[in-house]
Amino acid sequence: MKEQCKTFEELVIQAGNFLRSKLSHADNTVKLHLQAWRRIKRYMDSQQIDHFDLAFGKDYLLKKIGDKEFKTLSKREKQLVRFVNVLCEFDETGHIQPVKKQIVFEGSIGLLMTEYLSYKMTLRLKENTIDCHRQCLYRFLSYLNKNGITSSKAINHLHILNYVKGMDVRRVGLTRMIIQNLRGFLQYLYEQNYT
Repeated sequence: MKEQCKTFEELVIQAGNFLRSKLSHADNTVKLHLQAWRRIKRYMDSQQIDHFDLAFGKDYLLKKIGDKEFKTLSKREKQLVRFVNVLCEFDETGHIQPVKKQIVFEGSIGLLMTEYLSYKMTLRLKENTIDCHRQCLYRFLSYLNKNGITSSKAINHLHILNYVKGMDVRRVGLTRMIIQNLRGFLQYLYEQNYT
């Protein structure tokens, strides 16, 4: 990537575009990255450093947070480490590996979702398809938990409509896929007499 990004500004713009277009990060998330990277640029300017690289990223973090263990850092400090690591990775490789959040299905609805995913696996679907179902169901479960819905019998059409209404309208394909996966899950609940 170093030969493509001549300046720090170009590096930041390309990394931000990668987060937005390739990893589908929300605009606010990209904005947080850009703000952190602008602070790095101000520090670079104050130190009269022209080039960003992995070594500078490490030095910057040492200056800002010291030599603490990651687990002892505050939430803000951990976030700074992630932002610097993302920029270093993009500078070195030209891309950013997505970090998959550990998905844990909890509660009675979570157990039903796990059962549904097991059923889908018996249909010999590809792992990517199963993972897509897992991601969609986990988002819906998070929404339900946030709204205090803990039983499959308590889910009604208003919950589903409000969940869909809260999605990003610019991401039509994602919305369509989530609706399709929810329909399959809810149909499974109905067929198994869980509703």
